[in-house]
Amino acid sequence: YTKVGFINMTGVECANLVKNKKILSIFDVTPLRPIACTKIGLALPIYYSEELNIKFLKDIKAIFCSSKWIIYWKSKRLEGSDNVSNTFKRKQSKIIGGHLIKVDPDIAASSLIELSDSVISMPFSSPTVIANYKNIPCCYYDSLGQVKHTDNRGIPLLKNTLELKKWSSSIE
Repeated sequence: YTKVGFINMTGVECANLVKNKKILSIFDVTPLRPIACTKIGLALPIYYSEELNIKFLKDIKAIFCSSKWIIYWKSKRLEGSDNVSNTFKRKQSKIIGGHLIKVDPDIAASSLIELSDSVISMPFSSPTVIANYKNIPCCYYDSLGQVKHTDNRGIPLLKNTLELKKWSSSIE
């Protein structure tokens, strides 16, 4: 095996971002509804739940929604109502409403990261690894505090809003 840096995945280049403030890019993992997990044979609910996703977005919005930051949110993918409930989509839209700018899922994550001043993603998704590789301030945010501290490649793993607020102060 040969160890290499990150492998740049394909996607559409990100362009025309408003750059009159600092850019925070956030990346979540689309949760599956419990019945979708059951259909694929999972007995226990998966970590990436609707509750985790909603709290992730709410907490980041509460801390970073200021005159200093523009928050770009890139979801992992678009899902139909077979896998993601319409109720969840409505809750998510209500949180986003006017404060977070939704980025098309077809945009290459690395392209958005390169234009960002900081990156937050759910544990242990790849956008934060890419940001770390490119020396862009980044962290994982476990909004429910459920992940046990493991080897996270030197990237901060924040587990509550106090830690997130402290981290936000360190990057301003």
